[in-house]
Amino acid sequence: MSPNDESYDPLAEILSNDDAVSAALRERVLGQTLGVVRGRRRLRQVRNVSLWIGCFAAGMLTMHWVSAGPEVASPVVKQTARATPAVAQKAAPKTRHNAYEVQRRQGDRELSDPRRMESAVYRYSRALALASNEQRAIDPEKDSWLLMALKLDHNRDKEQRHARD
Repeated sequence: MSPNDESYDPLAEILSNDDAVSAALRERVLGQTLGVVRGRRRLRQVRNVSLWIGCFAAGMLTMHWVSAGPEVASPVVKQTARATPAVAQKAAPKTRHNAYEVQRRQGDRELSDPRRMESAVYRYSRALALASNEQRAIDPEKDSWLLMALKLDHNRDKEQRHARD
């Protein structure tokens, strides 16, 4: 048999020559094959673990972004002694004034953190809803730039509503 024959198989010739050589060759081929298979399995496991870690990190990042939105504080209800109707009528404007100040101060605190801008807009909007006419006037000494902008916008909307009526 020569290499030019069609039925020539070099592997069959090597394996049929000597049992000791063929056993050593089989062991060597088996060792290399198992190394390749094990390496691919490890690579597949590492890839799967890294994908799970990436998905977990993406979920945590998403939750961080979602939780950074405006916080809505539940109102604090204080129980006080019952007042007479005359005292309750006098206390109402003061409570409304205090609620405006509370919301305005919370808006100021939220504005100090750039990530809490939406929450600051929410707080200032709540404050404007509770504000009296004199509190809706722009006061550069007391108001932040955002509150002044919201007051200006609120006043423009009010003027446009009156112009339509």
